[in-house]
Amino acid sequence: MWTVPFVFGSHPFFEFARRQRFSDASLHIFENSENISVKVMAPGVKPNDFDITMEGNTLIVKGSKKENTVEENWQQKRSERFTGEVLKRIELAESVDPNSVRALYNDGILTIEVAKKAESKPIKIEVE
Repeated sequence: MWTVPFVFGSHPFFEFARRQRFSDASLHIFENSENISVKVMAPGVKPNDFDITMEGNTLIVKGSKKENTVEENWQQKRSERFTGEVLKRIELAESVDPNSVRALYNDGILTIEVAKKAESKPIKIEVE
């Protein structure tokens, strides 16, 4: 049977885990003929804690997840909940419309959709 000998001690694994930050939030990018969709996995972050901007064709997502509060008369011995700042800079194709950015937050996933400009959408050409 495997056991963890230093549950409340300074085992190297726990020190590594303690230094992990929310900046490791995973990112997924999808594309179809109309839009580019960026999904940031950000459980526990409130929608008001995001700052989303477009600079040219660069999408910048900033967010923060606050430290947990410990109740009075309690001492925290271990926490695996990630906290801190996240900063994601995503370079999008020049063919996106920066005025069409839309952001939704649901079940810990921030979804940002950016429409493609009309000239970048594929056009079907019939052969005569």
